Amino acid sequence: MGTEDINNITGTPVTGKNFFGRVKEVREGWKLIEKGFSIKLDAPRRVGKSSFAYKMLEKAKEKNWNCVFCNLQGCKDEKHFYERFITALEKNSHYKDTGSKWRLEEVELSPQVLGNRLGALKWKPQNKKESQNNSNQNDSIYSNLEKILDHTKDTLIVVDELIFYLDNLKGENNLNIKNAVLFLSWLNGQRQEPNSKIRWILCSSISIDNFIDEHHIDKVMKGLHSFSIDELNNEEATLLIEALAKSNGLTFSDEAKQCMLEKLGWNLPYYIQELFRAVNRLEQGDVTPEAIDKAYENLLNIAEKEEYFKTFIKDVKRYNDNKAAYSLLNEISKQRKGSSKNILKLLIVNKEKDEDRAINILNDLLKRLKNDGYIMFDEKGKRYLFRSPLLRDFWYNKFIK
Repeated sequence: MGTEDINNITGTPVTGKNFFGRVKEVREGWKLIEKGFSIKLDAPRRVGKSSFAYKMLEKAKEKNWNCVFCNLQGCKDEKHFYERFITALEKNSHYKDTGSKWRLEEVELSPQVLGNRLGALKWKPQNKKESQNNSNQNDSIYSNLEKILDHTKDTLIVVDELIFYLDNLKGENNLNIKNAVLFLSWLNGQRQEPNSKIRWILCSSISIDNFIDEHHIDKVMKGLHSFSIDELNNEEATLLIEALAKSNGLTFSDEAKQCMLEKLGWNLPYYIQELFRAVNRLEQGDVTPEAIDKAYENLLNIAEKEEYFKTFIKDVKRYNDNKAAYSLLNEISKQRKGSSKNILKLLIVNKEKDEDRAINILNDLLKRLKNDGYIMFDEKGKRYLFRSPLLRDFWYNKFIK
């Protein structure tokens, strides 16, 4: 892996030369896809799931596969999904005429089907009785997509920001969770199509596992291979710093590079690039450990003013017991070494009074916060602490200090 010039891009997926490292994960991920597996990317926010998915699409394009990328953020309902998916399909030459043939206004969907969300989600009947009861099912939105998808050609379809769409489907207070289950069931049916050459990658900045666990719907995700990506190894992280430095005319001493990685504590490209941006603002050609310390403090000040981590604050509101989740994070942030589970249990018990209920809430929240990349468990110290020291320092400065 060389140190080719790269652009310092954060907040959006990166492609081409700007995708850095993860050699092992790319090799293993592509091997699974080539063997016919569909995968669910398991990783917290900011790890780089979307960038990894784009890398898989690049590999697929090299093999002349059909490639489709569909981002579901902002998708409000089934009709919106249909339009979004059709638009994604027609960007591939194999589906170039899809838009003109299958736009909703040109598809004969009865008012009953379009007006009844559950009716619009019917799929192939399992028996004659079901067929008679659901006479409109072959006109459904998802049934139309079944007619469009070509399972005979090697294809990779990436569905990003899946949970945003599922959240919109289930509605307030989970009143329409059945809508989300039906969509996942349809998607599962497509993955299980006999002899299908379509592979799927599902990812989202919000944990898919948390959504599945919360609603107890793991059965509709069967057949998916869970694939984990995490931080860069130390060699890759160091090479990323060197590549960024070369691209910006900076020189890092070995001590400065080591200081930078120790400060961050979690070798995610996002955090490395944000701290590098703060270093670059110092306009200092030769970067020292002292410069790293100054840049780190500047980044924390900027982060609080510009709300760099506002998504982390906002996402906790999605939890059923979000007030308890905020309390846990506040407590854990008070010390760099984190908090013991006993201390955290007392925090919940004092508010809930019912100890059994408090323990259930605690265990659920700790699992969710781990899946979403807020915290980790230190086996050696037997304590929960922030996964990212940078996020911990930000949280402490904003809510505790």
